[in-house]
Amino acid sequence: MRVRITSIGELPILGYPRNLNFYKDWRMKEARLVIKGDSAFLKVVFEKKKEKIEPRCGKKMKEVSYRWFRCGCGMRMIGMLLL
Repeated sequence: MRVRITSIGELPILGYPRNLNFYKDWRMKEARLVIKGDSAFLKVVFEKKKEKIEPRCGKKMKEVSYRWFRCGCGMRMIGMLLL
């Protein structure tokens, strides 16, 4: 398989990471071409779909400040981590 890059031309794809199947349902966030000497590497950054976390009490979380959330039952969260 070959990939065409405007500034360089066509390059062959020589290999894939062994764990590529692990990332198949993730979204590709960005890809950067890195050139070292006479070699070119494509650095691909994947983004996993965020899971929505609900408190056990079932009440809605409200934002207290940036990244801090509080539930009606008193449970606190930082971003996606329950405290």
